[in-house]
Amino acid sequence: MSYTKFKKDLEQGKKGERHVANFLKKQRQADKVSTAFAGKSHDFVLIYKDGREEAFETKTDFFAGTKSQNVYLEYQCSEKPSGLTATKSDFWSILIPARQIILVFCPKRMWNCLQESKFKKVRGGDRKATCGFLVPIEDFKKLEFVEVFETNTRLTNA
Repeated sequence: MSYTKFKKDLEQGKKGERHVANFLKKQRQADKVSTAFAGKSHDFVLIYKDGREEAFETKTDFFAGTKSQNVYLEYQCSEKPSGLTATKSDFWSILIPARQIILVFCPKRMWNCLQESKFKKVRGGDRKATCGFLVPIEDFKKLEFVEVFETNTRLTNA
């Protein structure tokens, strides 16, 4: 992947994070959104009037709903825990611009579900260094612990 493409993808991912943070703040009636300390452990935190905090990691998936009808959930990279198995976030959110939806779930519950599932394990990413599960979007939406929100975003990977 070229550096220019990487920078563009990163910029689009940041736009997706901002969209999801503002959308979920309203949907979950949070008092505010914090991106302080955002980075490796989370992308944003919803803070509520009662002092509760929920940390979110957000993925913007431009392939899902266009080039693929699946969501890829990474759990390992270069033989080390990553993605679902390494996250410190309370929740993950996946923005699928082609479908105009946001999927929200607890990563620990998802990991437990995937280990006992029929979903296909595949290698992916640059140099096929990651391992993950391919979950059809329609099956993903039916999982009892997944919240599905319709959204309106003009975000594209063009």
